[in-house]
Amino acid sequence: MGAVGSVAHDTGSSLTRIFAPAKPPAGAKAGTVGEAADAKPPVVVSLSASAPAAPAPAGAPAAKSFAEVTTDARAALDANLARMKESGRTLGMGANQGSQADIDAAFQGMDRRSLHAIASNSGGLFSKDEQAFAQTVMSQQLVEATGMDDPAGFQRDPARGFLAGVRFLDTVSAEEKASDNWRLNRAVAQTNYESSMTRDHPGEKAENVDSGDPVVNFLAQTIRSKEGTWTSVHDGSYVDDLSRITLFKDGTDASGLQKARQGAGTATRDAAARIDITL
Repeated sequence: MGAVGSVAHDTGSSLTRIFAPAKPPAGAKAGTVGEAADAKPPVVVSLSASAPAAPAPAGAPAAKSFAEVTTDARAALDANLARMKESGRTLGMGANQGSQADIDAAFQGMDRRSLHAIASNSGGLFSKDEQAFAQTVMSQQLVEATGMDDPAGFQRDPARGFLAGVRFLDTVSAEEKASDNWRLNRAVAQTNYESSMTRDHPGEKAENVDSGDPVVNFLAQTIRSKEGTWTSVHDGSYVDDLSRITLFKDGTDASGLQKARQGAGTATRDAAARIDITL
C-alpha cells in the first residue's frame, strides 16, 4: 500500500495504521477500511459515544500543569477501575482484555490531555496495559474525527476526512504536540490530505495545512520522497521515538531528523521568550 500518492487504493488503511495503538484490547470493537498490504492489520477504529472527551467548562480556572494533570489522571483512573471492580467488571490488566464498554467505563470523564498523560506514561505512573488502552481511546477519537468510523462516507471524499483529521490534531494540548506520536500522525494526515486533493479535486487549491512544526514538515517531506513504500515506514504502533521507526532505518534521513528536532527546540524557546516579554 502506498503512503501518499497511492492512497486511492487503500485510503482508510493508510490512516488507520498510523493512528492505531500498538496493543489493542481483545474484544474491543474493531473495523478497517480496506486491507493493509502486510500481515499487521489496523485495529480499534470506532469510538463509543459513551466515552467522549470532557470539554472544559465555561469560566474554567487557569489550566493545570501537566504534572497536576498526570496526578489527577492517575487518581481518576484508579477511581474508575475501583467502581468497575465493585460492579464485578474489570479492564483485564495483564491479559489486556476489555470490551468497548469496559474501556469507556475506565476512561470516562477524561479529556484528551489526561489521556495523553496516561498514553505517554507521564511521571512513570501508568502500566503498559493502561498506556495501551489510553492509546486506543485516543486513536478512536482521531478516527471518529476523520469520519473513518463511516467507511462508505469517508471514501466519498477522503480529502475532507483527512483535513478533519489535521484540524483535530491541531486542537490537542501542547504536551501532545511535542510528542513524536503526534508529529507522525500529523505528517501522515497532512500528506494524505494534500495527495487526496490532487487526485480527487483537480484544479482546486488545497488549504494550507502547514503545522509550523519543523519535525512535522521534515516527516511530510520524507514520506513524500518514499511514496509507494509506506508499509516499510510504520507498522501502526504508538511511536515514542521517531528515530527508531523504519522510515529512518537505513540512516539516510537521520541527520535531517536531528536538524528538524533542533529547529523545533529553537522555535519552542523563541515562543517562550516572546511570552515572557509580553508578560
